[in-house]
Amino acid sequence: MEFLSRGYSVLVGETGQTQSPTETIHRLADRAAHSTLIEDRRAAILSLKGLSREYKADVGHEALTALLEVLAQDKEDIGIVKPILETLNTLCARDSRDNPPTLGPEFAEQLLGTDDHIQLLLGIVEHTDFYVRFNAVQLLATLQAALPGPLQSAILVLPMGVGRLMDLLNDRRDIIRNEALLLLIDLSEQNADIQKIVAFQGAFERLLEIIEQEGGIRGGIVVQDCLQLMHNLLRYNVSNQNFFRETSCIQRLPGLFSTEVDNSSIKPYEQEEEFQWSEQNVGNAVYLLQMVRLLVVPGNLNTTANQDTIYLCDLFSPLVQLSLSPDTPQPVKAETLYCLGDVIRGNTRNQDVFMRTTITVVPDQSTAEDPKLIPEPVIVSIVAMAVGTSAEYTYAVRSAATYLSLCYVHENVDTQLALASTLTPPPSDNPNSHLDGTSRSAGSLLITTLLKCREPELTVEPFQVWYAATIMGHILADNTLCKQVALKVRWGEHGHQGDGVPLLQCLVQCLMRGVEDSIDTRIPIGLLTLLCMWVHDSPPTVAQLLQEPGTLQFLIEQVSRSTGVDPLVQGLTATLFGLVYQFNEDPSSAVSRQDMEPIIKKRIGVDIILSRIGRLRDSPAFQNATLFLTANLVDQKTHLPELYLSQGFTTFFRAHYDTMQQALTSRPSDVTRQRGPGPSEPSATGTGITTEQHQAQVQSLQNTVDTQNQEISALQAKIEALEEQLAQSPSELKAVSAQLADKLHVSSSPGHESEEMVTLQSHVKNLEISLQEQEEKYAQLEKEQEDLLVYLAEQDTQCKEYRKRLRELGETLPSSDDEDDDELDDELDEATADDDLV
Repeated sequence: MEFLSRGYSVLVGETGQTQSPTETIHRLADRAAHSTLIEDRRAAILSLKGLSREYKADVGHEALTALLEVLAQDKEDIGIVKPILETLNTLCARDSRDNPPTLGPEFAEQLLGTDDHIQLLLGIVEHTDFYVRFNAVQLLATLQAALPGPLQSAILVLPMGVGRLMDLLNDRRDIIRNEALLLLIDLSEQNADIQKIVAFQGAFERLLEIIEQEGGIRGGIVVQDCLQLMHNLLRYNVSNQNFFRETSCIQRLPGLFSTEVDNSSIKPYEQEEEFQWSEQNVGNAVYLLQMVRLLVVPGNLNTTANQDTIYLCDLFSPLVQLSLSPDTPQPVKAETLYCLGDVIRGNTRNQDVFMRTTITVVPDQSTAEDPKLIPEPVIVSIVAMAVGTSAEYTYAVRSAATYLSLCYVHENVDTQLALASTLTPPPSDNPNSHLDGTSRSAGSLLITTLLKCREPELTVEPFQVWYAATIMGHILADNTLCKQVALKVRWGEHGHQGDGVPLLQCLVQCLMRGVEDSIDTRIPIGLLTLLCMWVHDSPPTVAQLLQEPGTLQFLIEQVSRSTGVDPLVQGLTATLFGLVYQFNEDPSSAVSRQDMEPIIKKRIGVDIILSRIGRLRDSPAFQNATLFLTANLVDQKTHLPELYLSQGFTTFFRAHYDTMQQALTSRPSDVTRQRGPGPSEPSATGTGITTEQHQAQVQSLQNTVDTQNQEISALQAKIEALEEQLAQSPSELKAVSAQLADKLHVSSSPGHESEEMVTLQSHVKNLEISLQEQEEKYAQLEKEQEDLLVYLAEQDTQCKEYRKRLRELGETLPSSDDEDDDELDDELDEATADDDLV
């Protein structure tokens, strides 16, 4: 009753007349600021809180200062602190009903005007009362939403500002802990300093504990919030990533997937228990996988170290099981495949582990009563997933499986060769042919998918061919041995090796049919990118390609056409034509490079070919090619993803564009192959290099020897000039000095004037100074001479080494004077040794 009477007296005033809201708020603010009784201040604060929602502008302008003063004065009184925090939260929050809309940020800026206010709020955060701490955290979150920059700066300036917020994560009351999580997420999103402080305050360990307590990916929204905060701390922050690894946090990641796996045999079709994926579980799993990918971003300096740690903590098993389990939702499956790709990309050990990993599968003919389990390499299942149909998997999953296959062979000759060896189909008398699963291999899956275009009655899904061509192109890229293996593959009528058509010719037939029948452009695009990567730096491939008379004519027609052809297909055809011309060096080729020159110069035109290639390079599909083969955007006409080229092909194109352009504009005899010795190339001279490489190496060494001889001659001439200068200059200076001394002696005799004597003495001093400078200069010249002599000796030794290597390579070289001297010295040494023996 006392509170009601005080509130009523404030509203009606002393004369009993009702006051306006502005006058009432003014009186309440004055009472809150100047009342001596804490009950009066508490009553005024509660009244202002009730008016703050409806009269936000008036309360903010009239009472904000008074509220902050009372908060500082009575910060220990829960009955006053709680309503003040709630009122401040209402005033600083953004509200669509505000007039003007900037009312909330205006009051927030006033509150953040001094560091004392933020220090006061951070002090209140340490209060043990639930409602006080909860409202204090909410007010900080409101200020962060209104003015993020000033609040972050104020927190960083204050000592232990971030530490006090980190202590909230240890609060046993889940509501306060969750509010603190949301606040830290907002504070650390784009502030590297706060990210570093939060990480080094033990955030990773505490967040992982919360995730484990909540059940890993099977937990609720709190797990997602923890993972989001860890994303903020790890993204673009190398020091935090290193700290995450060094504090053994990576070792705790396998347990967050909440799966128990049998490392000896992964069974993707079995679950340890019935688990229904909810939408929140899917989100948690995707966030966790994306966090793992943050640690192994391609190209980062610490990626290799993180990949090695992931290998040691055996994160492969849950990832493989999650990616191949039929119960895994499609978004989680796609993200897991991307994660596996990043984990093994460019890491030879991880790629080898993945190559040795097998799963158990059930053949189609197996029954429930008598299941026949057979082992199968994981890469076979991944390739099957990539070249499957959209009815089985989404395009995101198939793109991710393709990306994983590309990462499997990235910069690894052994894995390339392992997949290339499976291109050869099994023999027809295979004893295990009655089992559907045993005869399946990654190579056979790729070839079967690529050759579907030859069957007129089959309806080919475009991305089946595109994914298969992309994978096979990267298997053959820059690997001569793999290209030779693929050249030997022949495909018969029943898909078995024998006297069938070479695989290369089959692919050309598929390409022709795809262009002539106006099949979706992704099919010819995929086949053309595969052929470009196959023929590059492979004259035997070019020779086999030109064996079919219609192949060259087809390329000429496609490049020459001015209408009715897709620009990407035409640009890729021109690129293939240019590569065929550049690497047409095999003597057995049906069409020589000299025969192709008039076709290029007169029939098509070099400018036409280069313009077609240039339009391909400038096309949006080329410029927008992504590393991860993202299949999110969908073409409204075809309802297929906007995915035409892989970044692997665009990188290949950019690397070889200049040499191909130079070859097209050069005469046939001037076209040279730009290549280096590869680790898997066959030996032509007994030393592991081809004949062309042998000649190139000989020419390179000969040029180096000539250059070294010229440098040696120039150095010797310079040394002789320095020696002459050193020999002459001191004697000249001494002669001049002696003449001056005689002249000084004569001048000092009786009868000469003292003035001339002073002049001569000054001249002598100047000459002494000059002589000292010359001596220092000559000392420096002597030092340079010694350095040149040392360098000359090194050059001479290197020159002898080059001559020795040239002779080892079979070149005949005249002996130099130094070699004759060395031989003479050797003969003298032998003769001396013989005399000693005698």
